[in-house]
Amino acid sequence: MLDKRYLKQLYDSFKSTGGFIIGAIGGICSILSFVFKEDIGINPYLVICGTIILIVIISLIDVSLYFYNETLNNTPEVYKVIIRGESTLLLTAYSDYLQIQGLVTIFWLNEGYEEFVGYGEVVNIQNDKKIQIELRKIADGMVNLEEKRKSLIIKPFVTTKTIE
Repeated sequence: MLDKRYLKQLYDSFKSTGGFIIGAIGGICSILSFVFKEDIGINPYLVICGTIILIVIISLIDVSLYFYNETLNNTPEVYKVIIRGESTLLLTAYSDYLQIQGLVTIFWLNEGYEEFVGYGEVVNIQNDKKIQIELRKIADGMVNLEEKRKSLIIKPFVTTKTIE
């Protein structure tokens, strides 16, 4: 069964790539090819099929590019920074790349440069699909993560340094 999100994106791609305009132009060309069939020598059904195929191909290419670009930036949004005594938790949006007890590396975007924040561990995935990440090691000199919350980047990759 097709995902509703895919069908919605397919319709959005149809609209954004000019599917209605291409369809209208194809319809006009089809009517003209029926009227002037003997004069132009083009089969009207060929014009109809060509228009439909053109719309489908353009829409499918746009949908494919949309989902490809969506997978390139898969860092979850950080909703909240919770500090409880010595412990710091990040509450983030759901990501397929994170799992319970998974280790993550955290950076913040500082004028186009990803600056190291620390290492963390996924400690819980809530029923509402929000993820809790506990920071295990924070880099020296890091201050006020709440201010940098919007620019935090969470990468589900672990370096050998973390394992050691």
